[in-house]
Amino acid sequence: METEDAGDGKWAQRRAARRAAAAEVPATLPSVEQIRVHKPRQSVVSLVLLITALLAWVPVAGYFVPAAGLLMVLCISAAIGVAKGRHAARVMVTIVLAVLYLLLLPYCWLGFTDPHPSGPAYALMDVYAVLASGTALLLMYLPATDSYIRRVTAARKAS
Repeated sequence: METEDAGDGKWAQRRAARRAAAAEVPATLPSVEQIRVHKPRQSVVSLVLLITALLAWVPVAGYFVPAAGLLMVLCISAAIGVAKGRHAARVMVTIVLAVLYLLLLPYCWLGFTDPHPSGPAYALMDVYAVLASGTALLLMYLPATDSYIRRVTAARKAS
């Protein structure tokens, strides 16, 4: 019994120390603007990749699914939000890209079998857009970008 109590005490002390360390706020918390000056390269590269992927999707979406244009505008605005360090924007990019994949990915495979002369060209643009947007999404969830978003969120809450 004593070893159980001693073990519980040790874990309780560790838990209390973790909570105290998490509750401590540094005296000089940098401002949001100071954090954004040192944003990770991945967030900017993901924004550029996502914009090029969406530009490659424009002819495919305009030809097959005209309503996807609104989703693309939402995705670009959310990607700009991710570059600014917004967590909700990253979630929005993930959701919008999932919907775009569901809408436009079938045309990738159908384009290679299309007898129309521009069918394979649309399919190649779709393949590029899927690969580029997938890479951009991966870059948005890397640890450096995640840390940047957490720091911006903490600075916004502190101010």
